[in-house]
Amino acid sequence: MKNIKMITLSTIALALSSHFVSAKDNENYIRMLSEGDNYVVDRTQPESICGVNDLQHVERYDNRYARFGFTQSFVDSNERSVGALKSVASSSAGSYCSGTLISSNLFFTAAHCVDGTTVNDVVAFNYQLANDTNTVRAQQFFNITRVAENGNDLPGRLDYAILELEGAPGNNYGWKTLRNEFPEEIMIIQHPQGHPKQLDAGSNFIINGNSVLRN
Repeated sequence: MKNIKMITLSTIALALSSHFVSAKDNENYIRMLSEGDNYVVDRTQPESICGVNDLQHVERYDNRYARFGFTQSFVDSNERSVGALKSVASSSAGSYCSGTLISSNLFFTAAHCVDGTTVNDVVAFNYQLANDTNTVRAQQFFNITRVAENGNDLPGRLDYAILELEGAPGNNYGWKTLRNEFPEEIMIIQHPQGHPKQLDAGSNFIINGNSVLRN
């Protein structure tokens, strides 16, 4: 049986766009490495889309990736734990990064989404379009209380971070367990360009050192 795993934008270790590109190609990641402690997240420049935009809103998923094991029920049971980082707790505000819950109150995202003012920001859940409408669902916001771990501080300067959230959002939205193995296929559930939650999937990627690249 193929090793199938839901994985969010940030969970692909260093893949930080919607189409499995190397983090070395990500401008924010490069800037984070060069600026060090002076790095400030550009919250006006959300994650970009690479290549052809074939993303689907999570509640409009048409089962196109069922051949990889990503069925409708798979999406329904996995998308809830994916959240969006926002600078303000506003339903109308866009997001600047994505991530996923890995415990009741720990949120896994990219290190280039984190700076010295991250604790002033929030994580929004349910930032997605309702069914076939253009109406965004009612969102729930959780304050970021601290940066529990920053991969940029470790040897190799890895592009991941773990944020601690106020309360226990995982009790409602669930959470995912990280693994030390890489799947044959991946599904990315994310908020591309700061928009409501969408998804993409495939197997056209390769691992190159600490990076995940589109093949």
